[in-house]
Amino acid sequence: MNYYYTKFEEKQLGSGYANEGGKYTMGQTTKEQATFGGTFTVNKQIQDFSVGGFARYEYYTSRSEAYKVYTDGGMVVPGQWFVDNSKNPKKSEASISNTKRMMSAVFTLNLGWKNQVYLDVLWYIKTGWVHILTSTRQYPVHGCSMKHSICRIGLHLLKYADRGHRSVTIPIPIM
Repeated sequence: MNYYYTKFEEKQLGSGYANEGGKYTMGQTTKEQATFGGTFTVNKQIQDFSVGGFARYEYYTSRSEAYKVYTDGGMVVPGQWFVDNSKNPKKSEASISNTKRMMSAVFTLNLGWKNQVYLDVLWYIKTGWVHILTSTRQYPVHGCSMKHSICRIGLHLLKYADRGHRSVTIPIPIM
């Protein structure tokens, strides 16, 4: 977590014989950022098969704030630096900006057989800066390989399964 605070004061003494006018301003800017995440990993060997995977989650948020209060119409007593020393009612301004949030999760499943044939499936889900929690993007990634060649047929069938089809048979040529 990162928190940045900047406090400021501006003092303007009036002009002329009685220092007529003048202005006093005080305020603060704030920027807050936080990131939280966690990972869960599992690996298991079952006879000739290896099964493994992980799940990771991350949350990021950022926000900026600013405010200021100032005298208006000069000061009642010149050189007395507080906002209630204003001839007219004091004025204030405030803003919240640069509010951003991003959440992401990634899941992977790793399967192996006799340290020769492997299948990796990765699923990545993210909400982005532009959409700010109004939409979710999902990115499936698949990988399949044998010790010396890439199993392309399996990749195409996995992409077919991503389009909403319920089950798929993945032929993997064994050399």
